[in-house]
Amino acid sequence: MQTQQQVADIIFNFLNNLIYEPEKAVIRQKDLPKEFADVVRGLKLFGKWVKETRDFAIDIGNGNIDVKPPSSDNVLAQPIKLLQSNMAHLTWQAKEIAKGDYQQRVDYMGEFSESFNVMITQLQDRRNKLIDNIQTIEQQNQSLMVIRDFFFNFSDCLLRAFFVYDEDYNLVFCNTVGRKILNTEPKTYEIIVEKLQEMNHLHFMEVFGGTAENPRWYEIERIDIEWQGAKEISCLIQEVTERKLIELARDKMAFEDPLTGLYNRRYGLEKLQKMIDNKDDFCLAFVDLDNLKYINDTFGHSAGDNSIKSIVHSFENFKWNAVVARVGGDEFMLLVKNIKKADVEKELERIRADIEEVVIRDKKYKNTFSYGVVENHKGWDSASLLRKADKTMYEYKFAHKVKTRMS
Repeated sequence: MQTQQQVADIIFNFLNNLIYEPEKAVIRQKDLPKEFADVVRGLKLFGKWVKETRDFAIDIGNGNIDVKPPSSDNVLAQPIKLLQSNMAHLTWQAKEIAKGDYQQRVDYMGEFSESFNVMITQLQDRRNKLIDNIQTIEQQNQSLMVIRDFFFNFSDCLLRAFFVYDEDYNLVFCNTVGRKILNTEPKTYEIIVEKLQEMNHLHFMEVFGGTAENPRWYEIERIDIEWQGAKEISCLIQEVTERKLIELARDKMAFEDPLTGLYNRRYGLEKLQKMIDNKDDFCLAFVDLDNLKYINDTFGHSAGDNSIKSIVHSFENFKWNAVVARVGGDEFMLLVKNIKKADVEKELERIRADIEEVVIRDKKYKNTFSYGVVENHKGWDSASLLRKADKTMYEYKFAHKVKTRMS
């Protein structure tokens, strides 16, 4: 026969396990006296409801709102079922708000309802402001497009070609003059695009786009812009061939000796100074014709000019690329980079030996020249180099003096 304390301990252990260790919460009829049969059935039902409610609450707590609730006879689960219903409805309202329905309001969740409703109002205000901003931007874009279209149409009135490219140099737009270049001078257009890509740091550039027989020059003005968040390159192109030819002709007159077609004294001295400033390694050769006075006095200045031209022609056989300038009536200067003095002297000696005697009016004369070669030394100026070369040339002249006439 069980005592009341034993019965109480069995019931207490069951309830204690039901709370802390549900898997161990087991009570059987045989564990208690027969007169406790209704108590056992009641405890079993209570245990079942507690376990169902616990599992249901855990699922809801983990966010599983769609979990199937316990049976309707489980009165313990009713509050959690109500919470499930409220959370399901709140979830639906949140989805509607996400779709743009800011009329939704929550009035069944206490303080949370107030915060939630304030959030909805703020979202609605921000949405309205965003719509206003979008409308403003769209209006501005429309205005920009109108201006852009106007500008593109206006560009057809320009006498210069107008091109617009994207950042990969794909053509976006060109005006009428630009289309003419595209259609009639495709190679020139390719050269222009290559130069734009190659010299993308310059805003002004000059491009040669013709041939030796038909030279053409183009002046390009480049402007990089941002359009709707993307980089674009626009450029104005104008043919400047006539102006360029005038400039070349003017330069030719300024730097070319009219008799020989060589560079003149001005160009030769400027080139010499530039090579000194650049600290180039070079040789300066000073050349003087030996018999020009005799030829002028004997046969006239026309014959003297022919003698000068003949000597100049012999310089065309010079072994290396050299700057040759006429610096006086019978004086010439040669500038040769990266060559030793001995090599230049050897080459001038070869040219001098190859010059043939000239016969005019049955009279022979030796058409030849004297020369002096100096190497550039760092710290020397142009005057020092010229004096040294002139002195060396005169030493050569006296050492190799030839007869003026030969019979």
